[in-house]
Amino acid sequence: MELEKFILDNEGTDPARLLLSRDRWPDVDMDLAVSTIESRKTLREKVPEWYRESRLLFPKSIGAQQCSSSATASYKASLAASLCGGGGFTLADLTGGFGVDSWAFGKEASKVIYNEADPSLADAARHNFPILGTENVVISSKTLVPRAELSGPEAATVGEILAGAAPDIIYLDPSRRDSAGRKVFLMEDCRPDVCALVPELLEAAPIVILKLSPMMDISLAIRDINHAAGKGAVTEMHVVSAGGECKELLAVLRKDSDVDEESVKVIVADGPGRFSFTPEQERTASARPVPSPEHIVPGTVMFVPGKGLSKAGAFNLVSSRSGLLKAGRSTHIYFGLVPETLRPMGKCFIVNEVLHLDKKTLKETGRRHPRAEVSARNIPLDSEGLRRRLGCRPGGGEHIFGVRLEPSYGASGNFLLVCSLSPEK
Repeated sequence: MELEKFILDNEGTDPARLLLSRDRWPDVDMDLAVSTIESRKTLREKVPEWYRESRLLFPKSIGAQQCSSSATASYKASLAASLCGGGGFTLADLTGGFGVDSWAFGKEASKVIYNEADPSLADAARHNFPILGTENVVISSKTLVPRAELSGPEAATVGEILAGAAPDIIYLDPSRRDSAGRKVFLMEDCRPDVCALVPELLEAAPIVILKLSPMMDISLAIRDINHAAGKGAVTEMHVVSAGGECKELLAVLRKDSDVDEESVKVIVADGPGRFSFTPEQERTASARPVPSPEHIVPGTVMFVPGKGLSKAGAFNLVSSRSGLLKAGRSTHIYFGLVPETLRPMGKCFIVNEVLHLDKKTLKETGRRHPRAEVSARNIPLDSEGLRRRLGCRPGGGEHIFGVRLEPSYGASGNFLLVCSLSPEK
């Protein structure tokens, strides 16, 4: 049976059942078929352009789980084009993986050098890219290592993989799993070791983009990379969010840069929303405090930053730039008229009730609102603990926030805010 037809005919079949029944289809590469079927389930929402092309093959389903989405890959491709001043540039993707990023880069660059240590993924890229219409990619399969660790026939340095090419930009997305398959996020625990490679990457290209774990602390990442480079190589940090989650942290390095940590440009990208600042601007900004609990009346609009803004730490600037009032020094919730440019980067709620948080109001509020989402912000309870105290079940159209209004902001104590999602968001 033709492999493509088998895959399409069995998309709804249990993969374990297919593997156990492989003797029924001796002419089908069952392992490849099953991994492709499993990958397509993930790609249907993540990379729909690839899902719609039934001839693509995927030898390892975990690659689909770890690969970029269409949205984040497109963002990186646009970023690369912007950094290089437009099209006509050459980009080297030295850890090509599933190939989604290289596919996106290929739409902007004149040439892409794709390298992947896993030969099966490299072979899949050779098969898939022409089907996708990506003809400007050169493919190799070498294990990237720092010069000091070079050993074995498949190991290669940055220079050996480039083989004389002089890319305008290098992209590196190291594996964030250790030898036992456990997730890691520190750069020195990734494969290859990012920090050990930084000097060699900057020798080979004027611009480098490093994809880091979204769990990585931004300030720590900047310090570690700059220490490895021997100077302030990091010029930008991009915090990329999609679907309400912080998906990627991208460090942009420049060979000729000597930018200090306080002057690095931090760009938060959340759908159509953009928010940029420097750590120095955030440190010197003054948030506008809520004068008192009485200021938060029913009908007040409340803005809750999304994961991207929260990750970036733009807490004071959100208030100072927009005029929104901040709940507390460590309570990152805001009240007032939310600018249209800020709305895509979080959620807007309408405050319906403002109640002092105590045993009586917890009991009464839970009784009146048996179904509601619950969040705790800077109070002694976490969100699940607050939910248990309220006795609420998830669902419904309301959201109850437990919020600390801090004394230094002219207010005192913990409050329950019963809210509904703003119809404008």
